[in-house]
Amino acid sequence: MPEAGAPRLAGCLGCPAPELRQLLYFVTVVQTGSISGAARALGVAQPAVSRQMRCLEATLGAPLLLRSGHGSDLTAPGRRAYRHALRILEGVASLLHDLHPPGTTARAASGVVLDIDRPAGG
Repeated sequence: MPEAGAPRLAGCLGCPAPELRQLLYFVTVVQTGSISGAARALGVAQPAVSRQMRCLEATLGAPLLLRSGHGSDLTAPGRRAYRHALRILEGVASLLHDLHPPGTTARAASGVVLDIDRPAGG
């Protein structure tokens, strides 16, 4: 049961808030420069990444990416969302690191190992 006074987050498709997977996919799109590049890096199909990006944009209520045949660029809200997504994923990676002894691999609920690298200039 949520704590009294805890923030309520609204989302799309029944999601109460952005999912870690969506944030990881979003960060990967930004770092690879395209949805297809992110799909290759993540080992998933390109339509799955596109679907998660549409849901994330609907959940946040703002366009995050400008899509073109040459890749994806961030919108102004996308730049802000990217900074937040990095902090969230870094926090989750830190939490998992703190809870698991050295030499073990911690996996997020999405099944993806969180290994956060910032792009050049990020």
